[in-house]
Amino acid sequence: MDNKTNKNVIKQILMEISSSQLNYLHDDDDLFEAGILESLTLAMMIPELEKKFNIGEIDPEEIIPENFSTVNSIACLVERLVARRSNQ
Repeated sequence: MDNKTNKNVIKQILMEISSSQLNYLHDDDDLFEAGILESLTLAMMIPELEKKFNIGEIDPEEIIPENFSTVNSIACLVERLVARRSNQ
C-alpha cells in the first residue's frame, strides 16, 4: 500500500474505534490532544493495525506516544514495520 492508502486505512480504524467524527482531522493533528486516542482506544487500535497491515505483533517498545500521536506518525510506524517484516 502507498502512504496515502495507509493513512486512509488508519483513519478508517480510528473512526471504527472512536466515537469522534474525523471529518475535520488533518494528518498532523495530535490525536491525544483531540481526544481521539487515549489508552483504551490505543489498545483497541493496535490489533487492528497488526491485522490490516499484516505487520505481526507490534513490539511493546514501539508503543510510545510519539509513534501514535498523529496519523502521519502512525503511518511512519506502519511503513517501518512493513519494511522490517518484508526484510525478514
